[in-house]
Amino acid sequence: LLRADFADLYRGAKRRGLSPSVLTNGRLVDDSIADLFHELPPRQVSVSLYGATAETYGSFDEMMAGIQRLADRDVSLGFKTVLLRSNYHELEQMQALAQGFGHELLVDAEITPALDKDTRGLCERLDPETIVEIEMQTEGKRDAYRESYERLASSPVNPKLFDCAAGLRNVHIDATGGAQPCASATGFVWLLDPCDLRGSFQRVFYEDILRAVQQVGDGDFPCGNCRLRALCGSCAVARELEAGSARLPCQFGCQIAQLRARALGLDDTLPAGAAC
Repeated sequence: LLRADFADLYRGAKRRGLSPSVLTNGRLVDDSIADLFHELPPRQVSVSLYGATAETYGSFDEMMAGIQRLADRDVSLGFKTVLLRSNYHELEQMQALAQGFGHELLVDAEITPALDKDTRGLCERLDPETIVEIEMQTEGKRDAYRESYERLASSPVNPKLFDCAAGLRNVHIDATGGAQPCASATGFVWLLDPCDLRGSFQRVFYEDILRAVQQVGDGDFPCGNCRLRALCGSCAVARELEAGSARLPCQFGCQIAQLRARALGLDDTLPAGAAC
């Protein structure tokens, strides 16, 4: 919404049959934008909450005004937050805010270095103990982790560097026409041909990206056969950013996985020495 031509871009996307989702913090949703979404409904407007008071989030009042404009026009809404040291004390209030509009709040507390490996943002990252404590108090989280663990516990060892859906069920295309497995996988980018979009997309998605995400972690790749991989939030990109290589364990992710295992009563599955 920072772009002056947003409305033109959005209308163009709708005319081409796309079903856009809009991610916003809500503060720039004025009457003209809200009217646009009422006229041409998006799949969803996903609002990021950074606090539940003006003291914690300085743009809180502007955000609430934008959310209310969307709600008044029956625009499909969603709510999410990244828990930070400066806002996690307002988690219950943020959850209540989302529920007041008829939605559950999606919560994420895992922060990685920036894509250029700048680590300054990690000062806002909660410690592993706090993250897991919050998770285990969140409805459905405990059962979801246990189900995921039990599903993968009996599955074959997975030596692939990418163990998520990136590049398999979805692909990210940036503003320059570069296609990559996900928005964060900046080391795997293929440019689409503007003169042959369909052909180049099929080639990139079904050949180049597929080959990339199916890479096997040759040699010393401890994450490939880790018994706690279902409880670890570290993906290939996160390991690359934090450990310097997709083949190396991310110690922060290891700590998270171990604490989740203990919280679920799976202590007997912990690696010897309590460190991956």
